[in-house]
Amino acid sequence: MERKNNFFLDPGGRKGRSNVSPVVEGIFLMTKDRIIPYEELDDYCEVCLEPLSYDATYDAAYCAECNEWREDACNDPSCQFCSARPKRPVNRG
Repeated sequence: MERKNNFFLDPGGRKGRSNVSPVVEGIFLMTKDRIIPYEELDDYCEVCLEPLSYDATYDAAYCAECNEWREDACNDPSCQFCSARPKRPVNRG
């Protein structure tokens, strides 16, 4: 069974304490013991939620964990980036 985290939003018993942490507002996703701000979700794989990598040779983002490109290749056959892009970004063989 996975470990669960509970968050309590300022219960009455905590009011008046001098060591209360500053309030952080926003929308976050908590996964795999990480807290990811909503604004940064585009930098993570939509399948496994691992950080994406970038390959400058093919000018495209990919997920090393899933071994898949996260950007589609363009339809231009003369494109210097997409025309030579391999099917998988990481050679595991």
